[in-house]
Amino acid sequence: ITIKVGNFQDIEPALDTDYDMICLIGVFEYAAAYIAAENPYTAFLNIVRKHLAPNGKIVIAIENRFGLKYFSGCKEDHLGNYFSGIEDYPDGGVVRTFTRQGLEKICQSCGITRYSFYYPYPDYKFMHTLYSDKRLPKEGELTTNLRNFDRDRLLLFDEKSAFDSIIRDGNFPLFANSYLLLIGKEEDCIYTKYSNDRADKYAIRTDIKQTSESIWVEKHPLSESAKAHIEGICEAGVLLQERYEGSNLQICPGKMQAGVLQFPFLEGETLENKMDKCLENQD
Repeated sequence: ITIKVGNFQDIEPALDTDYDMICLIGVFEYAAAYIAAENPYTAFLNIVRKHLAPNGKIVIAIENRFGLKYFSGCKEDHLGNYFSGIEDYPDGGVVRTFTRQGLEKICQSCGITRYSFYYPYPDYKFMHTLYSDKRLPKEGELTTNLRNFDRDRLLLFDEKSAFDSIIRDGNFPLFANSYLLLIGKEEDCIYTKYSNDRADKYAIRTDIKQTSESIWVEKHPLSESAKAHIEGICEAGVLLQERYEGSNLQICPGKMQAGVLQFPFLEGETLENKMDKCLENQD
């Protein structure tokens, strides 16, 4: 690891030009503070691109100026004021966050056409789930909305109910709390969920991956002790398939490959959804 400290414009000329990946995590919104240009965000992105390898990628993680949490009572992350991002920063300053459309306009100004959006939830700082345009959240999934660790907040309405309404109307990308913008070739992974708030032996990561030929699910152990849990899921799938053979339940056991459990991605209504409906109907 080589660490270089200084004003970006001073050290940038000496940086390498063959990086496979450049990560701007909570950085892009400060471009006006250290780039002397008429449009510092476009200029910053163009400067950064010069340091990529031919197939390199840029990852930008940033708050959404219209994120639902800011309507509901979270303060703007950088200024510590209510609604300042939503009101387009009326007090000025060098920090700016953007909507998805705003980030796309910056990409287009730079001549960038190859990019994809992902949606860290609850936000990019303490993400446990990453959605994408190919796998957006479903109603009922967005339930951990009160994780606001940097400042006190208000609670002006029920964000879960609001998100459910937004999801039904197809507007989630507009109101996601944060964006992860990937510039470069799109990844196969269209969804990731970390279950690392569990006991160590149950801590796993679930991925959904998609190519032009297929779509599948992977479960990865996040610790040495969680490997047994992954193997147990595999064994349970075989037993469940035998137990419910001939029923209308579709059960497809996974296969272990190099310590990772892989399943085909099944379409249709989940058993969980059917049981939820029974609970709602007191059935």
